[in-house]
Amino acid sequence: MRIGLMGGAFDPPHLGHLIVAESCLGGSGVDQVWFLPSAKPPHKLASQLASWEDRLAMIELAISGNPGFRLEPIEATLPGPNFSFQTLAALKAKYPEHDFFLILGEDSLADLPKWRNPGEVLRQTGILIYPREETRPGVDANIAQELLERSYPETNISWINGVPKIGIASRDLREKCLLGQSIRYLVSPAVEEFIRQKHLYGGK
Repeated sequence: MRIGLMGGAFDPPHLGHLIVAESCLGGSGVDQVWFLPSAKPPHKLASQLASWEDRLAMIELAISGNPGFRLEPIEATLPGPNFSFQTLAALKAKYPEHDFFLILGEDSLADLPKWRNPGEVLRQTGILIYPREETRPGVDANIAQELLERSYPETNISWINGVPKIGIASRDLREKCLLGQSIRYLVSPAVEEFIRQKHLYGGK
């Protein structure tokens, strides 16, 4: 099967993640989208994240009922910090029958040349790009794509059509929770209730 991989901390998972994943199912030729939470991301401290168990539980709640979505917690079995080229190698070893495609926002594509071993990432997977509501000043995904295609002949980058530009960010949701503000209609009702019951992100 063709598997789209949506990675991230998912702290918390929100409707933007689900909308992008559903758009990939309908518009990019992937058969399933696997949610690939970062266990030990190199750019964050563990103390900055909700617990691994809580993040897994929220993903399970968010994707429940969609047969095209699946949780893949493989990074819990890998030594940290978790770099994409290592996670992809582990996935390909575990599931040699599948073809994998990383789902990235256009700002992440612009950062990809700076990733650890970008050539290994591109050798192991295709890249599916979706537009973002806002990008950082100076970010140009098209220039990054041209650079990668020149540097790595195996590069396979496609843009996903028809993805709504949804300006939801997990960090903003955490801030809302801290301030006691509503996150209704930004996360699934089950995730909203889980956050409330567990008092995550300083919410009361």
